[in-house]
Amino acid sequence: MSDSSFIHLHNRSEFSLLSSALRVNDIAKSAAENGMTSVALTDRMNLHACMKFYDACMRNGVRPIIGSEVSVESFSRQISVDPLSPAIYDIVILAENNKGYEKLCELITRIQIEGNERVLFAKKEWIEELSGDWIILSGGFNSEIFQAFVNDNENYARETAVNLAAASGAGKFYIELQWHQLDEEKKVLPEMISLARKLNIPVVATNQCLYARKEDAAALELLKNIEKGTPVNSISELIPKSDLFYFRDSDTMHKIFRNAPEAVENTVVIADQCAVELQPNRDYITPHFECPAGQTSIHYIKELCQKGLIKRYPDWEDEAIDTSAKLTKSKRKEIEKRLKFELETIQRMGFINYFLIVADFVNFANDNNIPVS
Repeated sequence: MSDSSFIHLHNRSEFSLLSSALRVNDIAKSAAENGMTSVALTDRMNLHACMKFYDACMRNGVRPIIGSEVSVESFSRQISVDPLSPAIYDIVILAENNKGYEKLCELITRIQIEGNERVLFAKKEWIEELSGDWIILSGGFNSEIFQAFVNDNENYARETAVNLAAASGAGKFYIELQWHQLDEEKKVLPEMISLARKLNIPVVATNQCLYARKEDAAALELLKNIEKGTPVNSISELIPKSDLFYFRDSDTMHKIFRNAPEAVENTVVIADQCAVELQPNRDYITPHFECPAGQTSIHYIKELCQKGLIKRYPDWEDEAIDTSAKLTKSKRKEIEKRLKFELETIQRMGFINYFLIVADFVNFANDNNIPVS
């Protein structure tokens, strides 16, 4: 068992669809098995697994760190942005506390609702507005700083680092260092360390974890082929550029970054700053549904059910209406009993708003010829 002098801060789970073969439970279990006191979940552009991750960490005696890998627009003025095809890059956002978690939820929601229709990303002013209770890492291979060095543009990398540090807030930004033995990393890693020291920006070591064990690398390649729709005839075809995107232990990370030990030490510093407390066993919180004409939700759902009955049984209110299948008294009594039971069950379980919300978007879809299944 390794010690807890290194904490994994950049991990995708199966909720990063087709881009990770690492499961939520494996993240918590691997951290515990390696003696790590904390571990982060940073799924790509979503927080869907947060509660499952939090619960898994609690069961394994590991403190959960809630975060996300977020696409953002450029933080540099050196490139022109095409609104139809913007240059976007990755950063990692870790919530320091519950306020930071709420702001991260707001950011992800804003990206989905107000973002670009073609490519989802966060605007830099949103990062500036919402930051303060986050730790922001510069990102890995697809980060703006990394790509600037790939293209031999140190001035561009410097400007981006300065702007990201300013947007994050004092002491909240770290330049992220990764080593998966990719050719680009061999060229860029020394330059990133040098830039960080010149600008007095702290560095942090991460390993992009996309599968639990080294031998699982082929599984990730298979997922990539599924995403691209590329047929695979044999497992031998699934040859990754690197098989090092697994949950490496603390000793290995210390050896890799022996020339920048502060990068490993800062993983613990960051972990100690992050303390989000969720309540996995609390009741689900359903959004409030605005009923028309000031009606209560229970009265409105009863009204909708009544309309539904009349639509299905034309003679429900007027027995004089001629239908092919007349309602008998026994059938009417059976329907009333069933409806009463269903409504009482929905009300008792607190699902009235849920049913009204689902009915609302299903009706909208039907009215606009949108298939519903």
